[in-house]
Amino acid sequence: MMKLLVLMGRNITLLFRSKITSLILLLGPLLLIFLVGTAFSSTGVSDIKIACYSDQYSSLADSIVMSLQSENYKVIKVNDAASCMSGIKVEEYHICVIFPPGLSVDNFATKNLDIYVDDSRKNLASLITSTINDKISGTSNQLSLDMTNNIINVLLSSKNTVFSQLTALEGLLTSNSQVKSSATAAKENLGLMNFTAGANAALFSTVSGQLSSLASSKNLSSSDISSINTNIATLEADYNALNAKLTNAATTTSSLLASFEAVTSSVDSASTQITEIRNGLTGINANIDSIAVTNAASIANPISTTMHPITEQKTNLNYLFPTLLLIVVMFVSLLLSSLVVIREKISSSYFRNFITPTSDFLFVFSTFLTNLLIVFVQLIIIFSVSWIFFKEQIFTILPLTALAVLALSTMFILLGMVIGNVSGSEEGSTLASICLGCIFLIFSNAILPLESIPIKIRTYVEFNPYVLGDNILRKVVLFSANLQEIQEGLYIVAGIIAGLVVILAIAHRLSKNRVL
Repeated sequence: MMKLLVLMGRNITLLFRSKITSLILLLGPLLLIFLVGTAFSSTGVSDIKIACYSDQYSSLADSIVMSLQSENYKVIKVNDAASCMSGIKVEEYHICVIFPPGLSVDNFATKNLDIYVDDSRKNLASLITSTINDKISGTSNQLSLDMTNNIINVLLSSKNTVFSQLTALEGLLTSNSQVKSSATAAKENLGLMNFTAGANAALFSTVSGQLSSLASSKNLSSSDISSINTNIATLEADYNALNAKLTNAATTTSSLLASFEAVTSSVDSASTQITEIRNGLTGINANIDSIAVTNAASIANPISTTMHPITEQKTNLNYLFPTLLLIVVMFVSLLLSSLVVIREKISSSYFRNFITPTSDFLFVFSTFLTNLLIVFVQLIIIFSVSWIFFKEQIFTILPLTALAVLALSTMFILLGMVIGNVSGSEEGSTLASICLGCIFLIFSNAILPLESIPIKIRTYVEFNPYVLGDNILRKVVLFSANLQEIQEGLYIVAGIIAGLVVILAIAHRLSKNRVL
């Protein structure tokens, strides 16, 4: 057991013999966690630029633009669709939204918004499109809710109108019943009227003859007088009966006139109620006609979105190729150059390098060219294999890709040579190169989008060599950018290379002074 502990102690002593190694092992994880915690402490993304275009902006399109601005996005209205989409390629904008001319909701079809994104940055694209889809879906749902409420209000208004008209119909039915009753009563009264006279025509003839006989003879017997009196009494009775019937007929006529007045009044009331019913039905029809949108699809989903990649349809390998290429260039250049320098430093012939007539510049430059040659051999192998998948495309982008890879390889090789000159051991140099490469990788778009980093920190992170290289290679490989479109990134890389050359010269001079 003691031997095991002694051997473990010896290994730890060897490991921490180098100060650089000790610092990396002890402070590296702490520094990494601190940097990551500081940079990615936010929950969302910021400084997102959205380009919008429409031939004719409508109030609905403007409301969607305002809703996007409320999410702290920077919404820029561009002059044409081409500049809207090309702005994504040069990273001027993160997303492009194209509205149809005069965007409005109607019966024809669901209105569609075209959204263009850079699929090569899938983590950011999915995050932004999800937010924009939620915002547009919210607007679409609100429109759908408003149209549904309008339909419901029309239905409720129609229901109330129908209910009131049903009351009018009940009154109309009551009036009709009264008219029917009045007509029936009038019919019965007419049936009861008796216009027959009770006087006997023969009696009138007898009385007439008796009066004639009386007039001729002027000699009346008592029986004649009695007969005349009887006939006169009968005639009087018939007259009285006729007079009673006429009186009854007059009363019935007055009653019929009153009934007809009631019928006329009921008919007038029914006419008024029929007019009210007609007006109510006309109002219901007008309310239904006021519903502007009756298409079920337009009501359920008035606005939809369609996502389009900014590039032609590509496979996942196309999108990953710039990232994979840069990772190979970065780690191979860092590890290889630092390893070559540190092995030269710890070799027994290192002292002789300073007493030979070879200049320091030539010595350092030869180390640089050696590393660059090895890196390019590996890249030739990678491009040869990639030709199987990309074929014609690889030839169109090869010149600018080679230029970009040359600049990036130079930058990372010089950085690795600086690490090798500063380190005191091979393991320390290796750890430093790996840690630095991991930091570059973490603070890039490879894991989380840079837009999730606070703006103040992002200002410095954008000069991350990996971020610069990733932007340049994506523009060349995915968007077939020309030299003018990547020259800004190349200028920054050239500036970093110039700075690294100065730092490397100082580090090499200090290393030489320690030996001498």
